Amino acid sequence: MNYEKLIRIVPKMGGVFFEAGANDGVFQSYTCRLERERNWTGVLVEPSLTAYNACKVNRPRSKVLNCALTDEPVETITGDFDGSPMASISGTRLNRPAAVTVKATSLTKVFAEHFKGVTVDLMSIDVENYELNVLRSLDYARFRPQFILAEIYTASFYDVVNFLLGNNYVLINNITNFNKRDNPQWDGTHNDFLFRDLMPAGTARGV
Repeated sequence: MNYEKLIRIVPKMGGVFFEAGANDGVFQSYTCRLERERNWTGVLVEPSLTAYNACKVNRPRSKVLNCALTDEPVETITGDFDGSPMASISGTRLNRPAAVTVKATSLTKVFAEHFKGVTVDLMSIDVENYELNVLRSLDYARFRPQFILAEIYTASFYDVVNFLLGNNYVLINNITNFNKRDNPQWDGTHNDFLFRDLMPAGTARGV
């Protein structure tokens, strides 16, 4: 992660965030530093019960939800949600059995409950190559985060970029910019990319 690069682009004080894949609320969390250093507030989502409980302790100012996000019309979903930062839907990231079932919901439902009439300044999505499914679960006519920070895997890069562009979000920066030259240990799978809303402020109904 590269927090310093992010705040050069999004320097706001006292903003509002949403984070999916929050883990313990601290590990590789951009929103943790925004909350502690720049007085931001917001909502965190974490499906692992162990990580969720740690997140509640580490981030007492944030609303923390124990569930998983999906665009599928289901009430529950399974994964290897054991507290690992790389736990994922169906266990695909680490190729492990999906032995834990959790409540499933959508971004639209979360935003309708927690951000009604509120503009989210930054939405951060880090869900181990399930980002596109999560992004598809938001009604962009109702809710429009000003910036979207998404971990994107190389294999799904164009699908995610084209989906967001179709909803009037433009890619503006590779925040992490991992590469083999500067990061020999990098596995080559993903980077964190920042998108900005192209629609005029106040376009979303937020209802």
